[in-house]
Amino acid sequence: MDKVHLTTRNDILLVLFSFSTFLHVVLPIEDINGDAVESPSALIATSLNATHINVSWVEEVPKLSPTPALDMLVTDDNATEIAEPTTEPSPHLVNKSSYSILFRSNDFDWKAAVIAESGDTWVVVGGLNPYTAYKFRRVADNDASIANESNWTTTDMTVPSGAPVIDNNSVETNSHSVVFEFGPPERSQWNGDLDGYTLTYTHLKSKKMMSKMIAIDDKRVNISGLEAYSEYSIELSAHNPLGNGPPALISFSTEEGVPNQPRISRILSRSDTSMYLGWEPPKQPNGVLIGYRIYVSTNGAQLFMFNVTVDNRLHYYVTGLEPFTGYDLQVSALTSVGEGARSDVYPVMTM
Repeated sequence: MDKVHLTTRNDILLVLFSFSTFLHVVLPIEDINGDAVESPSALIATSLNATHINVSWVEEVPKLSPTPALDMLVTDDNATEIAEPTTEPSPHLVNKSSYSILFRSNDFDWKAAVIAESGDTWVVVGGLNPYTAYKFRRVADNDASIANESNWTTTDMTVPSGAPVIDNNSVETNSHSVVFEFGPPERSQWNGDLDGYTLTYTHLKSKKMMSKMIAIDDKRVNISGLEAYSEYSIELSAHNPLGNGPPALISFSTEEGVPNQPRISRILSRSDTSMYLGWEPPKQPNGVLIGYRIYVSTNGAQLFMFNVTVDNRLHYYVTGLEPFTGYDLQVSALTSVGEGARSDVYPVMTM
């Protein structure tokens, strides 16, 4: 029995034996460009960083039309094509010159991001907000019904981009502390999950700096142990697992307090009934000094107290003493708030 070779489209080789028969051959359908086709795939969205997402896909090709049958009558000598049924092109058999890449988040509906040309298999969408979920859709420009979507994809976390909000009307100070209230940055500026705040306060004259952590649920700050009558600055930053954001800044001054103790430095002169006393002012006056007090005691009993006004004098002439008598001298300073601690005892004896 002789073989008859019949080659059909798409290089399908039929090997037939030499007897008359009727064949029913199923052939693949081509798109309008003559290429075999597949179904479109879903978009794949992958975060690149805090502001960019890569959107990729397998090149969309039209869906298969219903497969036609090719009927042939085969004889010993030839193969004759009897009928080739016609099939309407698939509704997906369209030439798409470009696509619109749309995107949305929970805060807004679909809007255009970029244009992808036919043949492209990926685009990068930038200008996104950090730590925000987005969904993407690819739509053919000449057929809005042909679209595929991605799953929700979240951009990467980054440090906060906004500062906490300090309520300036809530700032209260006294001699050694400050209290104020604050709120978090705007939600869109968190760029991640906030886990607390960093507070730094600086004594402007000495440049001494201190820091402390504020819990995420705290909205009121109380800083104690400050120096009286001093200027300070405060920086308050929100932080997430990647670090601190920009700080909110305020400055303030503490109120006057009582002075620290002065120091008696010398006896400038003395006699049998008097002595000339000199001292140094307190290193921390904690306000504006308005005067001094001098205390004279003997055998543990206070004898005299003298009030000295401040007129650039740091000395005082003490009189009314007894000859050959030992005395204990002390000096204190005053501000409008009150009297500070007395100096250490300075013993001296008249002549």
